[in-house]
Amino acid sequence: MEGLTDQLSQFSLGEVQRAGVASSFVLLFRKMLSLALDSETINGLLLGRPSSEGNEFTQHRKPKSVKDFSNEGLCCRDRLRAQLSLRFPSEDINEIKAMLLDPRIKSKANSIISDPVLVTRAEQELQAEHCLYHDVDILKWFKDHGENSFPAISILARIYLAKPMSTAQQERVFSLSGYVVNELRTRLDEDRAEKLCLMKANWPQYKLLMNE
Repeated sequence: MEGLTDQLSQFSLGEVQRAGVASSFVLLFRKMLSLALDSETINGLLLGRPSSEGNEFTQHRKPKSVKDFSNEGLCCRDRLRAQLSLRFPSEDINEIKAMLLDPRIKSKANSIISDPVLVTRAEQELQAEHCLYHDVDILKWFKDHGENSFPAISILARIYLAKPMSTAQQERVFSLSGYVVNELRTRLDEDRAEKLCLMKANWPQYKLLMNE
């Protein structure tokens, strides 16, 4: 039972998964957990005396055959299989889309998903959705419909789509203003500070004009 629960703990996520968001790792975890529960051996913790500097991650484990499991251990494995079938009864199309959009595991989609027809269908739907961006104003759509229909995506849109674009030249001007306006120039008015920043940023061009 300890070996089974140890394998189950490896699929624990640090962040709480919201119900309205499809995780890209759901199908991967489902596949790996299915293989772990169908394995003929389970690595169990040895009950020997641990070292003084050891912990639960450094303890030795030994594979144990499922045939040698007690009735309680077999019951635990059967319940885990039942929970896996109950919580993940089938491969959802939205979860497949989330996997295809994740570059970390996109290449493993065909080996994780058992039905290749679903993979092809998900790819076609993603391509069709991408074509809509040429005809739909995505910002207006989020404002009119997206906030109510997809609250989680709406939060991400407010964070990333609202950021103004800036060039490297603009970033250098902003950094320059931090040197011009400092604690030693507390009485510097706005007009003079603006002129200093403009003169500093355009000093090479100013020298060329003076030489001409």
